[in-house]
Amino acid sequence: MSSVQPNLTVDLDANRFDTGHNNGSLLDRLTTQVGLIPAISGILVFLATFVNTLDIGGVTSSDEPDVGLDAMVAIKLGLAAVVAMIGLLGFLTSHQVRHALFGIPGIALVLLGVVFVVTSVFAYEETALVCQAAALIYCAYLCFIPTAVSLIGLRSFLYLIVAGLTIHMLMNWFLYLFVPSLGLFEEELWDATLVYRMGGLGHPNSGGRVAALAGVLSLALLRSHDLAPRFRGSHALLLLIIGLSVATSAACFSRTSILATVAASLFLFVDRIWSRGGLALIALGCSLLMVGVLGLELSTGSDFLAKTVLSSATKTGDLEELTTATGRNVIWAEAIRKIAERPLTGWGLNSAPLVLIDFSQHTHNAVLHAALSGGLIAGTLVVLLLLWNLFYGLRSGEPIIRAISVFVLISSLFEDTIIDTFPFPTTTLWIFALLYPSLHAVREINLASEPASQPTAS
Repeated sequence: MSSVQPNLTVDLDANRFDTGHNNGSLLDRLTTQVGLIPAISGILVFLATFVNTLDIGGVTSSDEPDVGLDAMVAIKLGLAAVVAMIGLLGFLTSHQVRHALFGIPGIALVLLGVVFVVTSVFAYEETALVCQAAALIYCAYLCFIPTAVSLIGLRSFLYLIVAGLTIHMLMNWFLYLFVPSLGLFEEELWDATLVYRMGGLGHPNSGGRVAALAGVLSLALLRSHDLAPRFRGSHALLLLIIGLSVATSAACFSRTSILATVAASLFLFVDRIWSRGGLALIALGCSLLMVGVLGLELSTGSDFLAKTVLSSATKTGDLEELTTATGRNVIWAEAIRKIAERPLTGWGLNSAPLVLIDFSQHTHNAVLHAALSGGLIAGTLVVLLLLWNLFYGLRSGEPIIRAISVFVLISSLFEDTIIDTFPFPTTTLWIFALLYPSLHAVREINLASEPASQPTAS
């Protein structure tokens, strides 16, 4: 009788990264003896996806910063503590996790954590404790993400994230339709223009990002041969989630998320589109669209199209809203001025609500967010990581890595997007995408070594 090989995970799917060996790591043996560890990790992935997206205070238009301890923050802290324990366990006992973190670009992610921890000592005094906690939480999730992927497998990891995002959208719609006092966000723009958007569980931009990620991930799962759902009716369910994400994106009206979603969706199919047939179809479609639009405008003699495009792309109907990125140019200028005041240490992670109290409380740019938080070194590391997304992520053979990379690249231009106090699913997926090559390389090495080890085992 052959001996039982200790696997890192219960056999939830065929896409787990660590195949396990007879001389498995300490984490292999622990998960064999303590079968709850993979289950706990899966629950944590779901809870982190859902709980970390909650920001009830974000639905108000108040200029007062909210960086204190309340019930929701306490829950997130408790969740982060459990995440830290599982992540530390994985780091200490799994060669695969360490290989992922000390590969490229894992080293840059680790260095970024070190910079945040060190510079948090010099953080803005009024937010110092919060900044120090945020730096440690980043490190906890950085260790937890490759550990969770190893424990429960890529398929389960992604489906649990989709589940958390879908629950968030459904609850947002419930509040939007039945509890408008919470679900409706009233945004005041220049010229006293009021715009009503879906709020509910957080700011509309946050809700739009949730919807965008849910749609992109669902489309990626349908697109993937290895990760496609297996149970009956699952394809229809994912299509329903995509439809829900489109409706939610429209209700939240987050243009950055919508643009990032379109680009990510295109990159999911770029390997099929980039062919003679695909290019011909694109050219034909664009030509027919242009001819139709031109014919419509000439026949009516109106500027209806221009007005329609402008009204659909802006909230006020004013072109200046687009040329100033809805006032972000002023915010970026102030963020740069603040970074120049403390270029080496920054102000601390999550210090923006107080440092930029009169400027939207956010930098609205991922690189500026990192530089404001941890100084120019942190900003440089994020630039390098985004360059990896640009030059390697977009060329990945795995469609979902391409989609995540382009989504982060585009949304990072106008939103903080990544490296939150409590990691948003965007941050979780970004870290996963960056570590994926190292995780995949270990899996390939293990698979290649298995045939050679079989004769000795017998």
